[in-house]
Amino acid sequence: MLKKNVESTIVREITFRGSPRDGNRGTYVYGQFFFDNHEGEPIPSISTRTPGGTLVTEVLGESVSEGTGKRDSAGREVYEGDTLQDEEGNSYIVEREEEEVGFYLFQEASARTFYFPDIKQFWVSNPQDSAKEVPSEE
Repeated sequence: MLKKNVESTIVREITFRGSPRDGNRGTYVYGQFFFDNHEGEPIPSISTRTPGGTLVTEVLGESVSEGTGKRDSAGREVYEGDTLQDEEGNSYIVEREEEEVGFYLFQEASARTFYFPDIKQFWVSNPQDSAKEVPSEE
């Protein structure tokens, strides 16, 4: 009889971030990504749960990135496109691998690729991008 160890299954909530289309670049909204259909035109959007309901924000498609499900050494969420730094000051870009369905680190200086190591050894060097914002309901 074959038994499956359920505790070994890793489950993570898939979250996204994106810059609002309203021109407020450099800030992000966080939540679930989808295409909202306005008059036949698909608009990239992110929905966020708030105490008052669900807030839907139209975002710039090129700004959307997926969360890795990991946090850096300072506890910040790490997203695709973030720049990470190690203790020696080396910089790495978090990129998504389509074929392997996962994330890896790319080091431009050496053009080398590293599979996602223990992220606690790194920190996000662009913290303004990963500073999770709480959406306000107006």
